[in-house]
Amino acid sequence: ARYFNPVAAQSLNLTPENVRSLRCFPFFSEDDLEQLVDELPQYLASIADVDLESLEAVWKWWARQNGLPHWQDALRKLVLVQPSSAAAERAFSMLSSCFRPEQMSSLEETIEASVMLRYNRRKSG
Repeated sequence: ARYFNPVAAQSLNLTPENVRSLRCFPFFSEDDLEQLVDELPQYLASIADVDLESLEAVWKWWARQNGLPHWQDALRKLVLVQPSSAAAERAFSMLSSCFRPEQMSSLEETIEASVMLRYNRRKSG
C-alpha cells in the first residue's frame, strides 16, 4: 500500500520490479501490472513535489490524478483488502477444542492431523 501513498512512494525509489511485486495480490493480472509499469514515469513525476500531511489529503490528491487511470484502478482494488486475524483465531479455537490441557504435549504431527481432520469434517458436513 505504501507504493500508493505519494509521500511514502517518494522515498522508495519505485522501479518496475517493485511494481511487479504486486503480483502477490491475486486480483492484479500481469496486464494490470504492465499497465502500472507503463504509467510509472508519470506517477513518479506527479509525486515528486507532493507534501501531504494527512490521509484525507492523500485521498484528495488521488481524486485529482486524471492522468493515472491504471494506478487509480489499482488503488481502488487495493483499498478493498481487509486484513483479518479471523482464520488464525478459528485455527486456535479449533485446536483448543480438540485437545484437553493434558494432551497439549502431543507430537506436532498428531496435533496437525487432528486439526486437519476436524477442519475437513466441518467443510464437508
